[in-house]
Amino acid sequence: MQISQDFLPYEHKTLILVCDNAHAKLYQAFGREFNFVEEIKNDRIKLDDIERYATQTGGGILSKIEDEDFKEREAKTFYKKLAQMLSDRKDAEEWKLILVVPQEDKNVILDLLQNDVKQSLVHVIEKQPPKLPDDQLIKFIDNERRIT
Repeated sequence: MQISQDFLPYEHKTLILVCDNAHAKLYQAFGREFNFVEEIKNDRIKLDDIERYATQTGGGILSKIEDEDFKEREAKTFYKKLAQMLSDRKDAEEWKLILVVPQEDKNVILDLLQNDVKQSLVHVIEKQPPKLPDDQLIKFIDNERRIT
């Protein structure tokens, strides 16, 4: 889609990864073009990866799942997948990167990015992102680009 003259154009081919720990959208921008590329969803960790145990209750046996770090491991697994996807794309072509990620996950994904991808990073925007409609996302990113 064409972005309005009111917004800054993208001087370089730019990938915009809008993600949280369960869902991501990838966009590509250049000049006044801003296009959706793909949507990536978190493949849930299989329950075999979690310790199970059973407890006898008055109503019978209750099966429980025990894993304190489940959400953290699941998020890290998803962010590893995104970091690898960016690395694979970096091998194929040159681009700049804008990352839109929740504040609490920012360091997790940044630590997983390979150096060549990190060098392409021009903005990290802390926001709960994937649920924004595209037009609001474009406006939000434009505001952040003007600030920095």
